Parts: sequence; structure tokens; C-alpha cells
Amino acid sequence: MALTQVKTSGLADDAVTQDKVANDAIDLTEIKAGTDGNLITYDASGNPTVVATGNDGQVLTSQGTGNVPQFETLPASNNYSHPNHSGDVTSSGDGATTIANDAVTAAKTDLSIVQGDVIYGTGTDAWARLAKGTAAQVLAMNSGATAPEWADASGGLFTRGWYDKDSTELTVQGSDGETRVGGNSGADLSITLTPTSTNCRYLIQAQFHYRKHTSTGQWGWRVQRKLSGSWGSVGMMHPSYGEEWQEGTFRTVGTQTTIYHPNTTSELEFGLFCQVWSSHGIKIDCNASINPSSILILEIPDTTNFSGI
Repeated sequence: MALTQVKTSGLADDAVTQDKVANDAIDLTEIKAGTDGNLITYDASGNPTVVATGNDGQVLTSQGTGNVPQFETLPASNNYSHPNHSGDVTSSGDGATTIANDAVTAAKTDLSIVQGDVIYGTGTDAWARLAKGTAAQVLAMNSGATAPEWADASGGLFTRGWYDKDSTELTVQGSDGETRVGGNSGADLSITLTPTSTNCRYLIQAQFHYRKHTSTGQWGWRVQRKLSGSWGSVGMMHPSYGEEWQEGTFRTVGTQTTIYHPNTTSELEFGLFCQVWSSHGIKIDCNASINPSSILILEIPDTTNFSGI
């Protein structure tokens, strides 16, 4: 006779083993009721047990091998275990996180930086990039007093200056024609510059140390400029307007000043020249070891407030 029913009283304790229960055969409703909030776990012997319900805000905490976990309240001073960091960004436990000095490079910002740029603030924790200006411009505040900008220099009469001198001795006579003063064929008394605009004027002051001897005659000296390979006048006295002097023993210094407007942005070279009129027998000794001749040039970029030039 087939066995179709087994009563509870007919089952011995521990008679229903794992092998006699089909997979997925026991539903949650068929498990013995427990306490609300308890968790099922296993004790050190491998027997099922429960973790008692914790309180609001507590977390399940391991008690180590062989012990049932428990719900516990974290210490108020360390709700989060902060890891230690090293390198450019450092921290220690719950201490402040610190960025090392000089650790934030331009590459780590959101600005594209190139040579000559200026970085300035546009607001709280906001940066902006000002591209480089042009030659001779200065950094100024804009009309709204909100940001820097590049602007042409203003407020001063002179923006650039040049000076050169030379004491190389030289004797000039009528047969020499107009002769450049200065050693190395005049190259040792030379100023080269490039105007920043066609509006630039130049205040030129020259000093010429000399001694006249051997008869009398007409002669003169002046500063000239070279543009595109040719020498030309800057407005100083032409040699044909020189003076007649008797032979002299003492050396003399002459000074000439002029305002020159080249009206170009091409490179200019300035030199000092002396000439004896060809039909006159006078000779001019130029310079001496302690008596150099010189040229001083000052640039005037804006003549708006400088009357007469």
C-alpha cells in the first residue's frame, strides 16, 4: 500500500533533512513567524539565530569571527572614516584637506594660456585672460574701472630714449667732403631706432667736441639720419652755414637741438657728420680722449598737448 500522507506526530525530530526538501519548495509564509525587524544569521556553531532589531539611525556592525553582528550607533566624532591622502592634495583622517603650494598649474585651470597673457579676476572666484598687447603699450584700467586693458602710453611727453657717445679722434679738411664722426667709420657713434607710428616726433640733441686750426674757413657739423640706405637731414644746421674762425688752441663744444618728424615706421639710423667747405683751408680736429661727442634722442609719441610740433 502506497504511503500518501505523513502526520506531524509520525515524523521524528530532525527527520526532514536538506535532501528531502525540494528547491524553492518553502515560501516565506511557511517560515515560522519572528520579531519585526530581526535579521536571520548564524552563530559560531553554524546554527540559525537572529540579530535583534536596532534603533533608528543605527548601522549593522560586525563583531568579528564567531560573533553575531549587532546594530550599533556610530560615534558622533567619526561618522565617516576619512582616508588619508598624500601628494599635492593631503589630508589626515577627519582633518582638513590641503592643496600644496604651487600645485595648481596653468594646465589645471580652464583657461588657455599663451606667452604674454595676463590673468585677472572678473568676480568672486572667476578668472579671465587678457591677451598680450602690442609693443610699447602699457597696462591701464578700462573706462568702467572693472578690468585691465592694454593702451598706448600717455600722460608723459617722452616714452623712449637713446644715447650714444664716442671719443675717437679724427681730422676733417675740405678735400674729405662731409665726414662721419666716430670710430669704426662712424659706427661707434650711432643710434638705430624704429618709430612706433608715423605720428612720432623725436627731440634730438647733439654735442660736438672740436678744435679748429690751420687758417680760417667755413665749416659746419650736424646730425643726419639714414632711411632706406640714404642719409638725409633732420633739420640741423647745414655745413654751408658754418662760421669763420681764426686758428684756435682750445677745444670747444657745440650743441644743437631739433625736433624731427620722420613720418615713417621704417628703421632709422642717426649719425654725426662734420664738413669743411671744399675751397677753404681750415681743418677741424674732432673729439679727444676726454672730450667725446654725443647724440641724445627722445621719442614723443603724442604731440596733442605739446604746442608747436
